[in-house]
Amino acid sequence: MARNIVTVALLQDAAASTSAVLDALAGAFSLVERTTLRITLPDDDAMLRALLAHEIATLGEAAALVRWAPSFTAAPCSLLVLALTSNDDACKVFLTHHASSLDKFGPIYASPTRDVAQMQRTLLFSAIGSGSSEAGRSSSTSTRATSVSRASQPGFKARAVPSSVSSKPTIEPRLSRAAALRMGVPLPTRTPSPTKTPAPASGMPRRTVPPPSSLRTPTIAPRLNKAALARQNQPSQARPSTAGERVRSQVDFSRTPGHKRASLSTSVASTAPPAIVPRQTRASLSRLSTHQPAVSPGRPQAARSMSVGGPRAQVDFSATPGHKRALPIAVASLKPPTVVPRQNRASLARTSAPAQHTESPLRRA
Repeated sequence: MARNIVTVALLQDAAASTSAVLDALAGAFSLVERTTLRITLPDDDAMLRALLAHEIATLGEAAALVRWAPSFTAAPCSLLVLALTSNDDACKVFLTHHASSLDKFGPIYASPTRDVAQMQRTLLFSAIGSGSSEAGRSSSTSTRATSVSRASQPGFKARAVPSSVSSKPTIEPRLSRAAALRMGVPLPTRTPSPTKTPAPASGMPRRTVPPPSSLRTPTIAPRLNKAALARQNQPSQARPSTAGERVRSQVDFSRTPGHKRASLSTSVASTAPPAIVPRQTRASLSRLSTHQPAVSPGRPQAARSMSVGGPRAQVDFSATPGHKRALPIAVASLKPPTVVPRQNRASLARTSAPAQHTESPLRRA
């Protein structure tokens, strides 16, 4: 009968948090086995398929490898064999109550059933049998010691697949050039046949796609007008019109707004000619003609002489501001000086007047 154990693989970043994961599971699980595993492809492809035999049989080979292979091969993973302290199913308890709380440490893989956990333990720790409890304790202590020595080593080399595993890989994952260079795997050189065209990624033969109709040669050539013929330096082909002049039918636009506005008899006072001809002044007459304007004979000479020769009434502008500004107003600051200032040499030089040298009376004495 299989023991009540579960195999847990801490992948990628979770492998660095092994101590924290064990502390979180200390109340419900006890550590039975522990080791560090480094899986590289394609050398350890059989080992990876043996660990994921249940997933390959359940989900399918392609789906299982796509889901778990990148996580197992990205970095060294830490493998733990845990035993449940109670009598419940260890795998079911771990997946139901503890797996979701451990997602913060990184991706974690757990065996789905007891039989799968026992098979994985046998695959990873082939030196340990399924004997009595005392043998299990002794093997547990020895395995812990070997696990410490293995952890101190730089890497772990997977063992060969046991004969009990009968599943064989049907397909091998295709490595890219970058992955092959990182793993040091030489890729075979591909020499495509010169006679065959490279097939697309889908594998289906590529059909001939006709050109779009917008790029085809037009079946009907466009008619060239006179401007197009002149641009192409071609003579214009004027065709004489055989048909007579087309008779156009008269259209009644009497009820159509906006038509025949020139025929509407509308009179606008602002645009009508003036009823009284304006009297021309001398300036307007000089603008209209170059001859000297004649004196208008409409006004009699007697009335003109009476209007010109009559006395004018005096208007008092004393209270009107701004009038008679030309009145002489004496401003003291604008008057010439009463005492002529004495000129020194500098002022005389500026006014270009000859300097008068006067002898000091002290020198005379």
